[in-house]
Amino acid sequence: CVHFDGGKVIEAMVSVEGEVVELVNCVDVDVGDKRGNVEKWLTELQETMIMSLTHVMGKSLNAYVLEERTKWVVEWPGQVVICVDNIYWTAEVSKALTEGTAHEYYAQCAQQLSGLVCLVRGELSKLARQTLGAMVTVDV
Repeated sequence: CVHFDGGKVIEAMVSVEGEVVELVNCVDVDVGDKRGNVEKWLTELQETMIMSLTHVMGKSLNAYVLEERTKWVVEWPGQVVICVDNIYWTAEVSKALTEGTAHEYYAQCAQQLSGLVCLVRGELSKLARQTLGAMVTVDV
């Protein structure tokens, strides 16, 4: 679903769960050759959605290494969190296997899982709880 500015300008995309991702470029559906041509503004919207998700994903990738994981996980959209978490997990597992440090990495994973469990036991928004539930399932 999309969010309009109150007029005919699309500002954000909204998931079924209510998560909002702001668009990097708003899409005015009633300007120029887009006026009355749904295929034109839908194409622009699709391109803008891809750019917006790429932007959010890049920012989240950078934030992952700068913030505590338990803080990072509740600050980003759920699907972004799951994707970035899996990117880092894959890189870290590959490194641990290559370097023969799988036991040490297991301890790190157990510590990260404990951090998520502590979050789940606390007060969370419905969206954060869903994201954490998915992460715990993947992490286990």
